Amino acid sequence: MNYRKLLPFLLFTSISMVSQAYAEPNINGFVHFTVGGSDNVENIAPNGGGIIDTDNGYSAVASFRGIQESNEYGEMWFPIDPNSDMTKPEPNPVDLTGSNFAVITYKSNAPAILQLRQWGVHGGNHNMAKLPNTFNKVSKLKLNFSDFKDWGGNHTLDLSSVAKFNIAFLTEDKKTGTANIVVTGFTISNYNPTIK
Repeated sequence: MNYRKLLPFLLFTSISMVSQAYAEPNINGFVHFTVGGSDNVENIAPNGGGIIDTDNGYSAVASFRGIQESNEYGEMWFPIDPNSDMTKPEPNPVDLTGSNFAVITYKSNAPAILQLRQWGVHGGNHNMAKLPNTFNKVSKLKLNFSDFKDWGGNHTLDLSSVAKFNIAFLTEDKKTGTANIVVTGFTISNYNPTIK
């Protein structure tokens, strides 16, 4: 058998299978990045934010203007289970007891927080960790789940039933009057968000 003649076909088939497996835009398998915020905060991200296609691959983008009062915020969240039905009020619960940390690759112009939301818990305080301002330089940050604290002191993090991550800005860059973040990578130890 002449394998040289088959090589273009095999190469095309391999590329086709990979593209079909990852046909939906995603960040390391995570999809459905959703942008929102309080009423007085303006969403100024291209195409409303979320996952966008760039020259360097997909990025999750959020950009806000007007986070000036203590009760104002801008946020971008995504379900841990990429197969969650986004028409329902809550993403699927996920058990992360076998995981110890998350790693985020991002750049921002203002400090933010990363919340790990319990399934079925809405409003009030949530377990969270700080995302430092990277001054628009790409940074990779490892966040141990033991570092996610409830600043209000009311909730103990239960990794056996979590639903989503939420990136929230509570302040903005004073020079530009904006708060921006670009996420190019997000992984969780011992967890593979397989898109079905």
